Amino acid sequence: MSKHLKFFIDGAWVDPVEPALLDVIDPSTEEPFTTISIGSRADVDRAVAAAKAAFATFSVTDRAERLALLERILAVYNERFEDIAQAVSREMGAPLAFARDSQAWAGRAHLEATISAFKNFEFSEQRGTTRIVKEPIGVCALITPWNWPLNQIVCKVAPAIAAGCTVVLKPSEIAGFLDRRAGVVNPLALVHELARLATEAGAGLVVKDGVASLRKVGAGWEVTTASGRSIRARKVLVATNAYSGALVPKLAESLVWLHSFQIATEPVPAELDFILPGGQAVSDSRRIVVYYRRSPDGRLVLGGRGPMREPRSTEDWAHLERALHRLFPMLASLRIDHRWFGRVAMTPDHLPHLHEPEPGLVMVAGCQGRGIGLMTALGAPLSRYLADGDPGVLPLPITPLRRIPLHRFRRLGVAAHIAWYRLLDGLER
Repeated sequence: MSKHLKFFIDGAWVDPVEPALLDVIDPSTEEPFTTISIGSRADVDRAVAAAKAAFATFSVTDRAERLALLERILAVYNERFEDIAQAVSREMGAPLAFARDSQAWAGRAHLEATISAFKNFEFSEQRGTTRIVKEPIGVCALITPWNWPLNQIVCKVAPAIAAGCTVVLKPSEIAGFLDRRAGVVNPLALVHELARLATEAGAGLVVKDGVASLRKVGAGWEVTTASGRSIRARKVLVATNAYSGALVPKLAESLVWLHSFQIATEPVPAELDFILPGGQAVSDSRRIVVYYRRSPDGRLVLGGRGPMREPRSTEDWAHLERALHRLFPMLASLRIDHRWFGRVAMTPDHLPHLHEPEPGLVMVAGCQGRGIGLMTALGAPLSRYLADGDPGVLPLPITPLRRIPLHRFRRLGVAAHIAWYRLLDGLER
């Protein structure tokens, strides 16, 4: 295993003032592949002092000197391009083709764009009787994220150099977050198993006969199904979540539902089995997330947000295909075998809600797209509460059922938020 224990300060590789080590994990193998040093306050002070001292002379260099420096950086970048791609691949767990064609390429492209713009950039201009002069401001403190390391570093460092500023750069010391407690589950298989366990315990299940109405009858409740069947009970639990209609007044208006769209490729060829080799499930860190995993039969399954309306054609899943090809260019030729969608329910505070508007009528809703695990976990305490009436067994408080203001305009609001979040995600690439 390699080691990268020095910091580049004042033109030289130096040992840290206070040694502190961290293993860098390759997410594709879950094994450490190098060791780095973690900076301390003393190391930061040392770097800032060096950058501040260098600013006095670097800030007065002319365009030709800074341009020559940027062009030299680009030349070395091109010489080390493959080394850079290999390092990014191991640090992030990114497929090597993606590391070359997107990650390493982005750094080079931004360097080239900065150099091109810098050649003709006007540092001073006359506006009427006013002369505007753009000058170096000082030391730039740059902190960059893990997910597009070269893109973010070059987008900050190259313009700072062009402007005549010195920099202190702190890239992310970690890449993706790996939670070894996590796993994947087939929702349909889980439902079938829960149904089997419930029926073996004596529960009765009614399928393909939705509830049409719910009304209070004496000390209990009467549920009527679409076929006209009636069922009476002392207590009722409503867990319709994103599919809550007019069954219970105000319940649907307390939620905003979104569409979650998913696609599945044909089985991935054996030569590409390096993609998620450990069966990991992945979700990114964007505001509009994309998530993906391998299915038991070897497909790549990828999901994300979709239109608020019902899908009309395969084009409604096209954004997911673009995301798939961006993440895994080597899968661009694979056929998309399956497309589907469903609803998820959101609440204003992004927390699940428990309600009991009348004695014996209990509701749980608002899983924020995490209902498979959350609803399963809530089953036991909700059952105990329905049986004993003790709210102390509940993991969440029972709260009043409240409509969301201007709920009728939710589609416009959600569409605007999604568009805004997509813009922010795009700007941060």
